Amino acid sequence: MTQKCVTDEQYGQLRRRVDELVRRTDEGTLLFDVVMAALQNVIRGKFGNAAVSALLDSLGTVQVSSTGKFLANQHFTTNSKEVKITAIGDNFKENFLCKVEDPQRKITLRISKLKKNSLDKPILDELGSKYDTTLASIWELLKKQPNVEFGKLLTNGSANIFYVYNVKGVPWAVSVRWHGAGWFVGAISVEDLREWGGGDQVFSCNS
Repeated sequence: MTQKCVTDEQYGQLRRRVDELVRRTDEGTLLFDVVMAALQNVIRGKFGNAAVSALLDSLGTVQVSSTGKFLANQHFTTNSKEVKITAIGDNFKENFLCKVEDPQRKITLRISKLKKNSLDKPILDELGSKYDTTLASIWELLKKQPNVEFGKLLTNGSANIFYVYNVKGVPWAVSVRWHGAGWFVGAISVEDLREWGGGDQVFSCNS
């Protein structure tokens, strides 16, 4: 049985508003295409210039410096002198260590917090076409918190999630977590059925 999230009174109010929209569209005082576009935005959780999401809570943005050519295997290593990395997962090694990224300009990343547990697909649906980030961006953020210093990355054991194309051009979820003694860098397929936890952070392209 489906649980109702609105009262009968609220449902009645909604029905009356919908009936009013239908009436005004039928009489021509509201344009059909405009009404349909507005309703689609509401269905997608967008109201004006703001978006209300049941899954992601916006926490703001972070600036990432421009970078030169980025060779993953020269940075993501437990021997790094820049960032204290204690472990790198096998999936990351297989899918990303041999990746080379072109130089990138200074960019802005959006930061969102998961309100509840979720698979990758609903998160990607919420982010839309602006989900992908880069290994270089992850590294720049790690450099600001090499030994658990305060910053935009979570250091409480929760995941910092980035969606990055692997060496074959397939999007994967790359995560970095602080595990007491250092950073753990991992990756899982976006088709994986494991859920991210509520409170985990998602970084995505902001523009």
